[in-house]
Amino acid sequence: MPDTVFSQMCDRGDTCALAGAAAFFCGIPGAEVVANGPYWCYFYAIRQVEGFRYDLSDRFLGSQPDNEAIVYGTEKFLRETIGRLVDAGHHPSVLFVENSCSISLIGDDLEGILRSFRLPFPVVTMDSGGIRGGFAEGWSKAFLRLLDKLPDGAGETQGKTERPVVNLIGLSEYYQNGEADRKELVRILEKAGYTVGAVPGAGSPLEAVRRLGDADLNIVCHEELGLPAARALEKRCGTPFVKAGLPYGVEGTKRWLRVIEDKLPVPAHPELDRELDEMQALVTLATNNLQMEWAQLRFPSIVIAAPGSQALCLAAAIRNEMADTDVLTVLCRNPVEDEACYGTAADRVLVAGRDDEAIHAFLEGADRLLLFGSSVESLFLHRLGRHYQVIDIAKPARDEVLLHDVPWMGIRGTAHLVQELWNRFIADLRNHGGVYRH
Repeated sequence: MPDTVFSQMCDRGDTCALAGAAAFFCGIPGAEVVANGPYWCYFYAIRQVEGFRYDLSDRFLGSQPDNEAIVYGTEKFLRETIGRLVDAGHHPSVLFVENSCSISLIGDDLEGILRSFRLPFPVVTMDSGGIRGGFAEGWSKAFLRLLDKLPDGAGETQGKTERPVVNLIGLSEYYQNGEADRKELVRILEKAGYTVGAVPGAGSPLEAVRRLGDADLNIVCHEELGLPAARALEKRCGTPFVKAGLPYGVEGTKRWLRVIEDKLPVPAHPELDRELDEMQALVTLATNNLQMEWAQLRFPSIVIAAPGSQALCLAAAIRNEMADTDVLTVLCRNPVEDEACYGTAADRVLVAGRDDEAIHAFLEGADRLLLFGSSVESLFLHRLGRHYQVIDIAKPARDEVLLHDVPWMGIRGTAHLVQELWNRFIADLRNHGGVYRH
C-alpha cells in the first residue's frame, strides 16, 4: 500500500476551517476579513480563495502578531491592522475578525477587544481554535456566527411578495464551481415562479441576509455547507427547509424542482418546461450524431471524487442520462446524512475517513478511469501509474485552464457536462486507441 492514505490526500485537497470561515464573509459584498494570526495562516487562507477574486487582498488582511503577543496579547496588532483599514477610508458592510488556531491558545477576548474599538460598522468575531474539520466546517460555523450577531434575529418579516420566496443555503463562490452554478440555480428558480431572497455567503448583501426569515422555504444545496444553518433558521424563524440535492442534467433538474415544488407549490411554468425539453432534444440529437461518427459513449470505469451531496447527485445524472459505464464509483470527501436522499445510481459509495482501506484497494486495482474531481485526485492516480482521463469539476485544476463562467448544474450545465464527456471520449479514441491516459 502506498505511504499516502486517501484521507490525507483529501486533507490536502481541502482547506482549513479558517479559510472556509473567511470565504463565507468574502462572499458578502462589501464585507472585509481580518485573520488575527501569523502571516503563514493568512497567506494560506487567502491562497485558497484568491483565485476566484483578483482583488481579494484589498478585503482580506492579516495582523501578524509577534512573539511578545504570547504574553501581552494581540490587541496592539489588531488595533494597527484595523487602523490601517479605517485610515484608508474602508467602511465594510461587516468586518469579520477570526483568531487563527495558534492565537486562540493565547486566550484573548477577541469580541471584547473589538467592542472597545467602537468601530462605525458591524463586527463579527470568531475563534478558530477548536474548529475541527476543513472548509465546510469553517464556512458553516461562520454562517451560524453571523446569524447569532444579526440584531433582532434574521427572521422578522419585512413584507411578502406575490411570488413564493426561497433562499438557497449552502452555496459559495469559493467552493467547487460556486458562482456559475449559483447564477444558474437562481435563474431556474426565478423562471419557475419563485423569488430568490438570499444566497448567503455567495453574493447576497448583508441586508438580504438580514431578511432570511422572510422566506417561505430554505433550499439546502451543498449539505455540508448549508444544513446546520438551515436547521438553525428553522428553529429561529420557523422557516422549513428541504434537502433538494444538486440539479445535474435535465432529469436531475426536473427532479430538483419537483422536490422543491412538493414543499412549496407554484403555478405551471411552460416556458421553463420548454427550455428543459429543448435542452433534452439538443443533447439527444448531438449524442445520436456523435455515436454514428464514433461509437457509443461508454467508459469502462467512472469515478466521481467530490463532497458527498455533489458526488451522489452527479453520479445519478451521469449514469441515468449521459454515459454508459461498467462500474460507477463515488468517493465522497465527506459523509451525508442519507445517501438515498440523493439517489442510488452508483455501484459503490466510499467515504474518506471511513472507508480508506477500501478506497485504496479499489484504486490499486483500478485502471482506464474517467475521473470527475480535481487535480488533487488526478495527481494521486498519476503517482499510482494509472491510465485515466480527468474532468475537473473543482479547483485546484492544474492540468487545464478554467477561466470560464460556465455552470455544471442546471439546464446550461447539462450541455457543458455532455460536451466534456464527448470531448474526453473522442480525444482518447483518436490519440490512444481507446486506452484512457492522462
